[in-house]
Amino acid sequence: MKTVTKMGNRKRIKPKKLRKGDVVRAIDAGVKWEHIYFILEDQTEGNHVQCFSVCNLTGSKIPKGEHAFELSEYDLPEVWFKTKKPQTWLRCKDIECIRKLQIIEELGNIIESHPKLWSDICRAFHSCRISEKFKNACDCEYEIIQREINLELYKEEDCECET
Repeated sequence: MKTVTKMGNRKRIKPKKLRKGDVVRAIDAGVKWEHIYFILEDQTEGNHVQCFSVCNLTGSKIPKGEHAFELSEYDLPEVWFKTKKPQTWLRCKDIECIRKLQIIEELGNIIESHPKLWSDICRAFHSCRISEKFKNACDCEYEIIQREINLELYKEEDCECET
């Protein structure tokens, strides 16, 4: 969503800043087709060349050694997919990032629209300890998860995300 402000006779379009949890359709530099990405960090002030840490959705088989979480049991919005495959995985690579110019379409924010799914993803990140960037993406959730573990309200499961 863009904000329009008037400057004399000209209109200036102020693009919306990306924030953690935004769901976008984009084309990564090394990929031939569009993917759905979850943005894992807030856009910093005035940084138009920032490469955002992301995870992407895929229906393809996950190569051995990569980290992925199966999301097939969740009722994901149809608008996210041009062609929905039988299985959907959230693939998380430590080095993967996209720039704002690669984004084709903004599809909402998973934290706001699907808080249970976001919480489950954060629990999986917490169990797997894949990378510090995921800890930052789930900062508040991690505090809650750790408190529940300490109070023995939640038992952390084994990491089941590595293929």
